[in-house]
Amino acid sequence: MCAAIGQYPALRDRIDDRGRQSVTASVSGMPHGSGVGRPVEGAALRAVCAREYDDYIAVQRAIETAKGWPDGDLVLDIVSLWHWMRVKNFDYIADKLHVGQATARRKNARFVYEVARNMGYYCG
Repeated sequence: MCAAIGQYPALRDRIDDRGRQSVTASVSGMPHGSGVGRPVEGAALRAVCAREYDDYIAVQRAIETAKGWPDGDLVLDIVSLWHWMRVKNFDYIADKLHVGQATARRKNARFVYEVARNMGYYCG
């Protein structure tokens, strides 16, 4: 779960980048200094496998769910610091966000369980 959450920003960037890829050759006839690219090969290298995409969707759904929680902004701030900015110190996170350490841990766990539920691992 935590690995999938931690990889979310990179997966989001790769998936977003895939949607912007052009796989057609330039036919303008105008000279350009960038040389001949290989957009198809580049897009293939940035593609994500099915498991990574499933993880991305599970985290994305958890983010959308958390946005609907009364404390969703706080939860997402904690998740952002812990999983994406790699601030691995709940004391620091709690001080920074003006909550207790136990509260920060609990809200992070709530998000992790939501991701697990979206992946089909947790039904409680």
